[in-house]
Amino acid sequence: MDLQEQMEKLTESQKEKIILQYLKVRSKANDKYKKELKDNPEFIQKNREFAKNYYQKNKEKKFEYYDNNKEKIRLRARYNYYKQRNRLKDYLLKYAEEAHNFMTEEEINEINNPGNIIEELKND
Repeated sequence: MDLQEQMEKLTESQKEKIILQYLKVRSKANDKYKKELKDNPEFIQKNREFAKNYYQKNKEKKFEYYDNNKEKIRLRARYNYYKQRNRLKDYLLKYAEEAHNFMTEEEINEINNPGNIIEELKND
């Protein structure tokens, strides 16, 4: 039985209880970090050492991931560039074939046909 099937069997009250338990545990862990560990030099040194070792062991994995997903990363960066500058219309004009990877048909239609939105607002 996989996780999705198990989640479907739970009632709403059981789901709420699980979420509350999770939030309580996370809250305690955050409080402990803020009060005890954050300024503890021993913890800081240990954490830095762990991070350094992890980086050394997994350095190749990061490069492999980038090489395998180079095209996808480049496309996402291009989309985000136009989105942050509110120039999605220009993005659609230049890269119409890529737009379907990041936008739904409805979003594309809204950008291409802004007159429809104005007419709907007038009707309301």
